[in-house]
Formats: sequence, C-alpha cells, structure tokens
Amino acid sequence: MRPVRRTFRRVERACIAKEVSMIPRRALAISLALILILPLAPWPALAASGTVSTCDWASFDAVYSAAPVGGAITFACFGTITPPATVAISSNTVLDGNGNAVIFDGADSLRLFDVATGASLELRELTLQRGRAGEGGAVRTAGVLTVVDSIFRGNSAVSTSPLGGAIRGAESSTISITGSTFEDNRAQGDLNADGGALHTQGTLTTLTETVFRRNSAGAPSQVEGGALWIDTTGPVDWRGLVFEENQALSAEGNAYGGAVHFEAVGSPSRLERASFIGNEAVAGPDPVAGLGRDAVGGALYQGWTPALETPPRRDLPEQSGPGGAGTTGKGGDALGGAVTFDGDEGLERRNLTFSGNRAIGGNSVSGVGGKAQGGAVFFYYPQASSTPP
Repeated sequence: MRPVRRTFRRVERACIAKEVSMIPRRALAISLALILILPLAPWPALAASGTVSTCDWASFDAVYSAAPVGGAITFACFGTITPPATVAISSNTVLDGNGNAVIFDGADSLRLFDVATGASLELRELTLQRGRAGEGGAVRTAGVLTVVDSIFRGNSAVSTSPLGGAIRGAESSTISITGSTFEDNRAQGDLNADGGALHTQGTLTTLTETVFRRNSAGAPSQVEGGALWIDTTGPVDWRGLVFEENQALSAEGNAYGGAVHFEAVGSPSRLERASFIGNEAVAGPDPVAGLGRDAVGGALYQGWTPALETPPRRDLPEQSGPGGAGTTGKGGDALGGAVTFDGDEGLERRNLTFSGNRAIGGNSVSGVGGKAQGGAVFFYYPQASSTPP
C-alpha cells in the first residue's frame, strides 16, 4: 500500500502545483479580456463621434446628442442646417464638413455656437451664415476655437455696443484661424461698435491664409476695426491675409482702423504677406460739439505696444487722408490713409501691400476744415519713444 499511497501523494502534489501555476494565467486572461472590452466604453474627450448622413437639424442633433460630452462629427451630406436655438459647446467638439457644402444658418435670429470655458470647438470646411446676437453673431467663445477652411458670411452683432459680427473671443479664449473667409459680417451699434468680423480680448495664436472682405463696424459714436479688433498679450503669427473693402463708419464720432484695430499685441508678433485694398475709416460730424470727428488709419490702426520693428517693404499706392470740411466748427482730422501707429509696437511687419485705403475726417457744421495727415503712414509717436501716449 505504501507505493500506491506515495504515488497518489505525488499525483496530488502535482495537481496542486499545476492549479497554483494556473492562477497568474487566469488573471492574465481576465486582464486581456478587460483591455479588449474597455475601448468600447465612452472615451471622456471625444465620445459622440459619428456621421451625419442627412444635412438637417434633426439628423445633426441626433448624432450630436448621442453622448453628452461632445465628440468628432463628420458630415456625409450637403445642405443647410438651421438650429432652433444656439448650440452650446460644453466639451471638446469637432465638426468636419469633409469636403461637403454644409451650411449652418442662423436665419438672422440667433447665435449659432457658444463655447464654454474649458471646452473646445473645431470647425472644418463649414459655412456659418446669418447668425445674430449682441456679440459674436456666429460664435462666442470663452474656450478654444479652431477654424480651418471655413466661411463666415452675413453674420451680425447688433446691440448698444456690439463686439464681433462673426466671432467674439472672451479674455479666457484661444482662437486659431487658417484658410478661411469672412465676408459681409457687421457689428452695428446704437452707441459704439468694435470688430465687424472678429473681436477678441483673448489669445489669437494663428491667423493665416484668410480673407476679410466687405465687413463693417458702424455706430453713431466711436467705431473701431471694420474687420478685426484685437487686444492680446500673447505673441501672434499672422500671414497670407487679404483685407478688402472693409469699413469703420461713425455717424457722429471717431473711426479707428478701416480694416484692423490693434488695441495691443504681445511681443514678438509678426504680420507678413498681407494686402489691404480699398478699406475705409470714416468719421462723422458731432452735432452737439459742433466739430467734425477724427478718422484714424484707413486700413490699420495700432495702439501702444512695445518694441517697434519697421517693415522692410511697404507698397503704399493710392492712399488718402482727407480731413472733414467745416463751417462754424473745426473739421475732423484724418490720420493715416493706410496705417496709423499710435506709439511704438511689438508687431513685426513684412511684405505688406496697401492700395486705395482712405481715412476720411468728419465735417463740422461750419468753420475750419480738418487736417489730413499721412495719406499712407502716420506715426503719432517716433520710434525712439519710451513712454506710451
């Protein structure tokens, strides 16, 4: 019996050893199974990924609302989507037209997108048109906005003091725009108006290969930036831009920057390969004071920022800065038919073309007419200046 007993014990010990050795293998198998299953669960950054096959609101909303955390949405259709209310972006979202003619239309009644702090919206190959709000008619962002190969057309900001006909960026925002077109957008105010197409007080990291055409800012009182109004402390890279027939129009006040008003930019910054064609800053007569008001920078007005670097090349044909006529009061000044630099600045400018831009001073009721200074370029303060105005 002893040999049998010994044999049984040896077999028993072997089975126990085999059972123990299987434990790590089982744990590994379970771990592998979990790894295979987990990717099917929602991913926190871009979970609502999907494809819109019919370009109407119901189809888009069904895909967008599939998960509450945003996502990457591609369009496999063409047509017009008219949201019944502003689309709130509260997480990371990508909307990709994928080469199709996809239009978001606000019907002149609502803002199209509103991006919250901490969220991001990327727009690719889309058209946003006829958005309307007090600021940012198409998009208002407090988060990150990226625009690639898209069109903003006929959007408007309308209020007492509107900001950004198409896009408004808050101080917390970061905006990047590439290969896009902004046309026929407007900021129309009952008092003031800034930025016919874009107004931002946040970070504008990139603005490249983009066209701004026939945008306008208009109001009875002071108006700034027919197309762009920029106030940023960060460095910026702007290249390959066209500004054509934009207007800053004041009925009774001052007008600054027919195309662009730089309130401030960070250093080092660069504006390269940009054309300014047929832009206007037009000031009005002040009926209360009896004076014509000032038009400053038919194409571009730049305020105080440090470290001026002058452009190596400037083509400046056909600029004008006519002062306003007067009868009893002084006419308004017209400063810089193309460009006005109000102090030294940290924007390096290379290979710029200015053609047919105008700064037109306001007329007064009567008296002395206004001055016309700097049909092409006017410097308020010399390069050596070390104190802001």
